Amino acid sequence: MKTVKKLVAAVLVTAMALSLAACGGSKVKKISADDFKSKLEKEGYTVMETEGDEGVKTAMMAYNSDMSVMLTYSLFESKDDAKKNFDNFKDGAEEAKKSGEIEKLSTSSSKITADGGESGYVVVAYAEDMIIMATSLSGDADAVKSACKTLGI
Repeated sequence: MKTVKKLVAAVLVTAMALSLAACGGSKVKKISADDFKSKLEKEGYTVMETEGDEGVKTAMMAYNSDMSVMLTYSLFESKDDAKKNFDNFKDGAEEAKKSGEIEKLSTSSSKITADGGESGYVVVAYAEDMIIMATSLSGDADAVKSACKTLGI
């Protein structure tokens, strides 16, 4: 459990440093927490419920066997709360790109993809009252993209 907490903390720090991101492409479709869990477990991820931040009614975390990729699922109490959070992620990612923390950045109205090279790769996807974040601290973009594809984002 200590390792998981450390990994969560590291991912959150990296995510903030990279100012979050998403899988790039078309509009994201909302998925349920049950779909998040079942789809990722089929791919060998460990999935657990977590305590969400203020305004989050359902929160889940998933990580692969070597803990190189982590995903979070947040279902917000309102669409407005989710949109505000996503917009904050987008603003932070744009600032990180300007400062050189992110090598490549792609944003849309529902996705952000931030590539920090070897320092990390982050995808943030938003739909209605849901946000999914996928992160690789090792910069393993392919593993993050695969997880996003599994979830349909």
